[in-house]
Amino acid sequence: MLAEKYPLPEIQPLEEIVDGWRNVPPKAYPSEVTASETIPFKLVVDGQAIGSSNVAPGTPLKVVGLQNGRLTIGNPANPGMSATIAVDRTDFKQRIRKRYEDFVERVTERTMARRDRARASIEKDPSKLAMITGEEPPEPASPTDEASIDLVKESLRKGEASTVKLEEARSFRWNGKETVAGAFPGTYDTVTVEFEVGTIFGKFPIEYKALIKGNSVVGWIDPISEERI
Repeated sequence: MLAEKYPLPEIQPLEEIVDGWRNVPPKAYPSEVTASETIPFKLVVDGQAIGSSNVAPGTPLKVVGLQNGRLTIGNPANPGMSATIAVDRTDFKQRIRKRYEDFVERVTERTMARRDRARASIEKDPSKLAMITGEEPPEPASPTDEASIDLVKESLRKGEASTVKLEEARSFRWNGKETVAGAFPGTYDTVTVEFEVGTIFGKFPIEYKALIKGNSVVGWIDPISEERI
């Protein structure tokens, strides 16, 4: 049940994301690369080369683009200079693989940690199990409260839920008044929001709860563990 509530993200294989290294999304480019050989750079103005310089192997270089197996790179010391080199003569692929592997490890560890915290919360308060099984949902005072949902949307616009964005929200559910413990103990009007979070390596669903006091959102928590997000 916890696996369904806190699913692992559906991450595409890296080879599919980069289309066999034929079409790497620019968002996946590393911030810099290094080459295994000396790179001759030329400064070109109006189609004419007016200067050149050589950059030693291992020097950090800026990635400009990738086409037909050749990488266009810029010289950070002189933004007007660029060069092209076979991608396999740089660590471009290795850096993207490392970034991908780190991402998979990080989101897996984060998801498993959320499951562990939710499990501990349920052991402490078994009534929370109904929130996972779908049984006995909290009864709102009325079918909906658009004013509360508007406050939640505004909170997302302001970036108050730092790990998610308004455009990633897929549904809003007003729960009425609830008493919570955890990071923000007290009684609040609450709204549960389901998100689909997009990353360069895939998308994954996640659910958070907004706590409303008066005319503002005062906190965001995990619905089960009630930890601050």
